[in-house]
Amino acid sequence: MKVLITNDDGINAEGIQVLASQLVKDGYEVTVIAPKEDSSGAGAGVGQVYLRHNSIKFDRIVLPGLESVEAYSIDALPAMTVLAGFLGFLDFKPDLVVSGINNGLNVGRSSLHSGTVGAALTSQHFSTPSIAISTEWDERPNYETAAIVACELLNNLELKDIKVTLNVNVPSKPLELINGIKITKLSNYGLIKTVSKNHETGTLYLDLSPHELNLSDETDISALRSNYVSVTPIETVRQLDHETLNAHIFDIIDHVWNQSVKR
Repeated sequence: MKVLITNDDGINAEGIQVLASQLVKDGYEVTVIAPKEDSSGAGAGVGQVYLRHNSIKFDRIVLPGLESVEAYSIDALPAMTVLAGFLGFLDFKPDLVVSGINNGLNVGRSSLHSGTVGAALTSQHFSTPSIAISTEWDERPNYETAAIVACELLNNLELKDIKVTLNVNVPSKPLELINGIKITKLSNYGLIKTVSKNHETGTLYLDLSPHELNLSDETDISALRSNYVSVTPIETVRQLDHETLNAHIFDIIDHVWNQSVKR
């Protein structure tokens, strides 16, 4: 099974290296194509491709401890790395796409602007399942837990052949301290709370401070606050039967948690 890995934190981010290592350990054939630099907040943008004379620079690199993994740094946004992977940059079509591991949650409406999520959603152009995987922001995030969860979800996406994007957010805790996995909906949460302006200086000021929300038990943030992994199915370019989809996803996460992760 061939997996394309990307992220929005850049090719040198620790999260992508931990993720690639876990996937290799689990027997996946891994190729990494990631942005040269941090591209957080890029969403599913592809950048000013016309102004680059239809060309993008790339470098073949070696990731620490992953000498056998084919890896490339591309001077492009996350979504473009996925497009490149499917449209001829590689000599094969990926079976699965994984984006992450992001240091910082991608939940609610703010996930629409996430380069991590945008890259994963790009796989839907090619009817290929994908996972956007993020963990709580921490100076020393627990990437290992998120990597294990991502691998188990991938194992079961492969078996079910569900061509959807899963936005997965994981508490930054050891696996044994997490209560389980829940299917969730996007919460009514945005990264930017308010915008104010100063006409004299021509400056916009953004309010990024945390705020309390009244959330239903079905939302991604609510699940995380209860110490659960949040799994939110997202689709953009195809219309899906949500009742059937959620039944399939429920079967997957029930198997992942009770029979795989907690074994």
